[in-house]
Amino acid sequence: MRKLQNRKIENEGVVIPLSSLGNGTSAFIIGFADKKQNIFLRLLELGFITGSRITACGKAPLGNPLIFIIHGGKLALRKEEAECVLVKIV
Repeated sequence: MRKLQNRKIENEGVVIPLSSLGNGTSAFIIGFADKKQNIFLRLLELGFITGSRITACGKAPLGNPLIFIIHGGKLALRKEEAECVLVKIV
């Protein structure tokens, strides 16, 4: 998967991939970088909707999967899936 670089959106701050979010950091989902149909639909079904607040809360010992809190529940995502979600830090 291609490496995403930090992108700046006019008047909205820095946009980073969800996989770059540090432990305990909260952010809002602002979109998706890679709309591969199967990953995109799975993320939507899991509640990854634009405007949702998400918090990074841990990762496995080898760094994959990553653990997040979204809509009051904990959810583990592969790093490759988390790279597809673009967020803006709160």
